[in-house]
Amino acid sequence: MRFYAAYDDGFIVYLNGTRIHIENMRTSGEDIQDTFDARARSSRERTSSGQTDINMLDFMDLLIAGTNVIAIQAHNSSVNSSDFYIAPVLQSGEYVPADSENYVGNGDIEAEISSNSSRPGEWKIQGTHINSGRTTDPAEVIEGNASLKIVARGKGDNKANRLEHTLARNLRARSNYFISFKARWIAGSQTMLTRGYNHDFARSHELDIPSNLGTPGAVNSVTAREAAGNAGPNIGPVIDKMVQSPNLPGNNVPVQVSCRVQDPDNITDVKLYWSLNRANSAGEGDNEISMQGPDSRGRYHATIPGQVLRRTVVFYVLARDSGGRVGRYPIDRTQRTNPSILSALDIENLDRSYCVYRHENVQRGANPSYRFWIDQDAERYLNARQLHSNDLVEGSFLFGNEDLYYHSRVRFSGSPWARQRWSESYRVSMAKDQTLHGVIKKFGLEDHQGAGARDGRERISNYLIRHNQGNTRTPYSYQWLVQWNINRGSSAGINELREFVQVPNRELIQRWYPDDDNGSFFEMDDRHEFNDGGSRTTSYDGRLSYPPYVNSPQGDPGNPPEYKENYRYYYNNRMDEGKDDFTHLVRLAQVLDRRQTPDALFDEIIWDHMNVDAFLRCLAVRINTDDWDTWGTDRGKNCYIYRPPVDGRWVLLPWDMELTYGNGGLSRWLPSNNINAPFVTNQGKFPALHRMWNRPRIKRMYYGILWEMINHQFNSTFLGNFVSHLQRRGISSLEVARRNGFIDRRSSSIRSRLLGLSSDRMALTIETNDGEAFLAGGSQATIEGRAPIDITDILVLVNGEVAPSAERAEFSNSNPLGWSVTVPLNEGANEVSFLGFNTTGGIVDQAQVIVTAPGGAPPAITSISPAQVAQGGVITIEGSNFHPGLTVSFGEILAEELDLAGLPESIVVTVPAELSLGTAGVTVTCPGVGSSEATTVEILPPPVQFIRGDVDSSGTFGMTDPIQILLWLFRGGELACQDTADIDDNGQVNLTDAIALLNFLFQGGSAPQAPHPEAGIDPTEDELECEAPPPAG
Repeated sequence: MRFYAAYDDGFIVYLNGTRIHIENMRTSGEDIQDTFDARARSSRERTSSGQTDINMLDFMDLLIAGTNVIAIQAHNSSVNSSDFYIAPVLQSGEYVPADSENYVGNGDIEAEISSNSSRPGEWKIQGTHINSGRTTDPAEVIEGNASLKIVARGKGDNKANRLEHTLARNLRARSNYFISFKARWIAGSQTMLTRGYNHDFARSHELDIPSNLGTPGAVNSVTAREAAGNAGPNIGPVIDKMVQSPNLPGNNVPVQVSCRVQDPDNITDVKLYWSLNRANSAGEGDNEISMQGPDSRGRYHATIPGQVLRRTVVFYVLARDSGGRVGRYPIDRTQRTNPSILSALDIENLDRSYCVYRHENVQRGANPSYRFWIDQDAERYLNARQLHSNDLVEGSFLFGNEDLYYHSRVRFSGSPWARQRWSESYRVSMAKDQTLHGVIKKFGLEDHQGAGARDGRERISNYLIRHNQGNTRTPYSYQWLVQWNINRGSSAGINELREFVQVPNRELIQRWYPDDDNGSFFEMDDRHEFNDGGSRTTSYDGRLSYPPYVNSPQGDPGNPPEYKENYRYYYNNRMDEGKDDFTHLVRLAQVLDRRQTPDALFDEIIWDHMNVDAFLRCLAVRINTDDWDTWGTDRGKNCYIYRPPVDGRWVLLPWDMELTYGNGGLSRWLPSNNINAPFVTNQGKFPALHRMWNRPRIKRMYYGILWEMINHQFNSTFLGNFVSHLQRRGISSLEVARRNGFIDRRSSSIRSRLLGLSSDRMALTIETNDGEAFLAGGSQATIEGRAPIDITDILVLVNGEVAPSAERAEFSNSNPLGWSVTVPLNEGANEVSFLGFNTTGGIVDQAQVIVTAPGGAPPAITSISPAQVAQGGVITIEGSNFHPGLTVSFGEILAEELDLAGLPESIVVTVPAELSLGTAGVTVTCPGVGSSEATTVEILPPPVQFIRGDVDSSGTFGMTDPIQILLWLFRGGELACQDTADIDDNGQVNLTDAIALLNFLFQGGSAPQAPHPEAGIDPTEDELECEAPPPAG
């Protein structure tokens, strides 16, 4: 049962009161707007009205006995819309179109079909689907006498790995066509993709899989089949542990081959069959050798005669037991339950497995040797097939002249702009049970689009990303040079340098996210269209909008934005392709698209959908190395996005960073020195990214990452050792990372723009009440401030402790430099401190403010010492409930100099100099809390200030000063200030003082004790009298 509806502009379907479908409706946060007056998300005018197909079988659990109600709530996109349209249809049973011409010629496959024709009504079968064709096997035919059997040895795509049928007639615009077919799943992926030219009427189909698939608790079906074929449970000899010696035979060197053979019955014979260059047309070896054995370990041995250099040997082993059952090594893939062949009559040597080796010399050199040996059939296939076929061919991989890996596979690789036969890049896939070094399953060998494997620019970019991790995880690739050799007939073949590159696939994800490695993983690319000759005709940049394109030729307004075919081939599923799940990707596109997610909502939820820090750290390197060939600059391609399911936030992975560091890009995508000015990006192509970059909080984060980069790894000083290492390894194109190269010049441009926004020029400041202490209106206070871009985290302390509910300040969504926090307050005064950290955990700056909350006991004075104090003197007030922000007053006069180190129990206060003599009431006041009772102290005149040695108070030192002392001692003279004559400050004036002063003046003796030579008070108490001297002059 299916529900169909053409509509203008949107609608919601309910089954027995439960919402089962939403079409083109607006969202509010994570929820759908479904009230009666809600508006549809966008217009679907009658000329392009939407069409929906709902499989009602998905909702059978909602049905009840008797009457069931389907309710449709339809909506327009605007209250001013002049039209409205919805045409629902509910159908059950099988749809049978009216008799009309079938545009698929020979659609019932009753007649023979071609496999490489572009003529109308015929088929072109390509790439990984090459073994597909017409089958007449009764076990496979769906109906009639024949069916089309689709065999995929690898992933299909929109290039040269597909089946294509040329329709008998051209389709007319604005006409309705019915497309249908019958299909039955046999094995492998259950998802089948169909589409027209330029991705018209694209759709994915999930074929039903039998519910009784597999035989849990019973004999495996393969074992049962083998037993039936062998007239018993014995499936025949099992051969394993195949080895040869040497793995790299030289000129005319014989090769010793041994293997283990096991069988519950007796082994009657084991034979090795071998040929030069290829197996014969029957798939057999031209030469036979009886293997000797078994030895004590159950192994059999044979020797293949030596051959001249550049001869390829292909061999396999057959073993027979006493029951006549035969085992083969390698296992005959064509005898599997569901082999990747059309039929037994169509088997070619490429469908079988062989062991392959080649006679060659040892490869010398500084770089590890990577050799791949293929037989003549594989070589001819690689030469003849379409260039962009991804069908892997089998052979042997030899690492370092020693380690041999049978059953590895290889193909050409590269984009539609760069792929070449033999001379460019390759993709190598190891056998599942023989991974390279026990770890590596797949890898790429890059020639960097003709720049040569020695080109170091991509390595430098990966190294920059490696050191741009911050406090997150930003994946990057390790690379190294290898000497790559793949044979071609009797020639030397390809023997050139290539760069080993980690391929973004499940293996890479498992390394980077070992506990969170089963999420959605997509490669972003152009959506291409290829002609029948295998050449690219059009390409459209990938976009992450909702949908990527609205209009033709790459968009269809009739499809809802969430329709996954809108996204296919812009985003290629690279893990669990069989699930064909675009749900999380489409949701991310919806969040990024301003038409769906307004700025305020975006600012709130983007952090739940994307690891923004990790995204920006990858983009920061790519954009600032002039990587114009990726998403966000000039192209929508060459990157991967992954969503770890536990973390739930998308991350960005770099790929193909070859076209970089062009001098023309030095001035592009630079930040503005005015952080409130727009960050200029390719808004026309990538509005979603442009919006994201220019949201204040994200812009601040991006500018902070740039500042961190240029002060850490993005400069020639940091890169010096790495560049020297690369130079020693023979890597080229290193000038971009040397002094005054691209990176230094780009770094200088960034620095000049961001310097004023950094902590070198800007402090962490509190802007609430201009940073001054203030009285809160309740038990909490909101504090705002400004922070330089290199502060990435602000820790909040209240009275020296982390506030549980306000541990960190939040950066502003409206001001790129702003931050705010609402802190809980204790009763009374609170010291609120802000510590600004960078990504390495270092404190960049800090700020404090006193905030007083209402309530709490008022301050109380228990004692003041001394009780008598001179004007300008110091007293200590002891008591309780003293808080930061307090004031101390002497009557009506406030003290200006306070030492609060003893809070909350003591205060050290400097008595105001202008205070009147006599008694004064001292009061301590805590704003918002209250004041203490007044406690009196006696205010004394300030101590007399004098200059020791200036006995005559003349302001100078001379002969009259010692004479004045002598006159006072022996002639009854006067001394207004006896302390000026106490030269040694012993509390007495005598002849010693006069002599000491004379020695100072005329013999270079010691200077008088303090205060000298400036006026001051006597540091020691004594009985000498001193009146204030008259002003000098």
